[in-house]
Amino acid sequence: MMVGATLIEVVEAAVHPGLWRRRSSHGVGAREHVLVRRGRVIVGPIGQEVELRPGDYATYLSDPPAPLGQSAGRQDALLWVIHTFPPRANGNG
Repeated sequence: MMVGATLIEVVEAAVHPGLWRRRSSHGVGAREHVLVRRGRVIVGPIGQEVELRPGDYATYLSDPPAPLGQSAGRQDALLWVIHTFPPRANGNG
């Protein structure tokens, strides 16, 4: 969906215990926003990971490929992952 000149993608993701979810690069200037709905999860760029619990939020650049996260508990973590993409330089969004 477009909000002004910014493209936004919203995904609900389940992250399983002991398994890292992987993601590819989303392009220069893209950001990933993570909101934990259930469980505990470790997210973030390599070397800058944080542990989040229900209701916690994190945001970081998502232009380099990196792990999305890993459940930090014994149950699946349920997340909303929002990707925001900057407007194109030519103004055509």
